[in-house]
Amino acid sequence: MISLVRPEGFVSEGDVAGTFICVGSRFLLLRRVPSALNGGAWGKAAGKRKPNETLVECACREIAEETGIAVPPERLVPFVSVYVVRDESFGPVGRQFVYHMFILRLERLPRIDLAPKEHDAFGWYTCDDALVLPLVDSGKECIELYRNAMRDV
Repeated sequence: MISLVRPEGFVSEGDVAGTFICVGSRFLLLRRVPSALNGGAWGKAAGKRKPNETLVECACREIAEETGIAVPPERLVPFVSVYVVRDESFGPVGRQFVYHMFILRLERLPRIDLAPKEHDAFGWYTCDDALVLPLVDSGKECIELYRNAMRDV
């Protein structure tokens, strides 16, 4: 579950940054390797913030590590931050965190170099196409937020 408002009793276990990497009306999704958490599901380039790292630095690092795309921090546009609360099936850690989303707009399709221990496929999807894929936890809600925001632009 995600919320734009801090849920009562919410205790964050950390921050995660993820990015909608966009070319035209499509954005990049990466498929998690079967052995990973959410294995076989699709999601954005994203990951946990390290100590002493800004959210933008985290997003840029994750983009580079997961796709091979080097991004100057000033290219990222803050999109929205949401509170994520997962159910008990995710175990004792990683159940509550703040997910900070960014948008990166590119002129053309870049070369993608996947991190093979994390992802085994990628694709460029419209919101409607993406919503029928098996998505990572809270992926559907995040894409719907993005789709609704893009309608207002």
